[in-house]
Amino acid sequence: MEEFNVADSPADQTRSESICVSSSSGSQEDKEVLCSICMEAWTNGGEHQICCLPCGHLYGFSCINKCCHHVYAGLQNGMVLVFDMRQTRGPLVSLTGLTTNPVHSIHQLSANSTPTSDVLALLSASSMGLCQWNISGSEEGPSLVSDTRNSGFCIASSYCPRSNHVVATYRKKVEVSDDTVPTQTDVGNSKGVEGFHVCLKRRGDDNYQKLSSTQAFVDPICLQRTTFIDFGDERTQLFASCDKSTHELFLQEPSVFAVSQRLQLLRNHSP
Repeated sequence: MEEFNVADSPADQTRSESICVSSSSGSQEDKEVLCSICMEAWTNGGEHQICCLPCGHLYGFSCINKCCHHVYAGLQNGMVLVFDMRQTRGPLVSLTGLTTNPVHSIHQLSANSTPTSDVLALLSASSMGLCQWNISGSEEGPSLVSDTRNSGFCIASSYCPRSNHVVATYRKKVEVSDDTVPTQTDVGNSKGVEGFHVCLKRRGDDNYQKLSSTQAFVDPICLQRTTFIDFGDERTQLFASCDKSTHELFLQEPSVFAVSQRLQLLRNHSP
């Protein structure tokens, strides 16, 4: 058993308690325990000493001190606000969007594709598509990701930092004439409406390459719920989404949208 000195929180290093970390036996005995944020080895002092948050998770103190204070909020008017949780009088930065469309998703982008403290940009999503925001001090404004300019409404986005995959989900635009009034049945179709997923690969700071796209049945009214399942370096990351036509949860390899698994959802479950 190896004993470490653990601070109760990043804001108060003076109080400490002991935590015991069991070392593995056999061939794993010499394996280092790594920080979940920067993947560097623990130390018992200096900037990267082991740190325990009130929730019980263990991280390096320097990583927590740098990256856990900023939060980001997308507004209904298309703006993005950057807040520091250590002071709440107002946002640190107010960023004006390209349009006034509500921002429904925000992802942090780092320089080395890992969830470290060096967040240089944000990737947001609104009905017009994906937009990248520079928050590294440059006066350059937000820019629309060109491959997401589409004829549909963007209703979801997911980002995997480990693989740098981005998937944007769209609902197709429906052309309605002036003398046509959509009924409640049309709007509330339980089987969903036609849509599609678009997968991009982030290459460099602001370059994105379109890899593939696939059809999907999405919610006719609400935003879609999608996410990435990260299995780590040893396995492929999977994209998870719900198909409204079959009421199934699809797990797909994002680069080609090959279906890995289909899971039937309960009838009373709202995806």
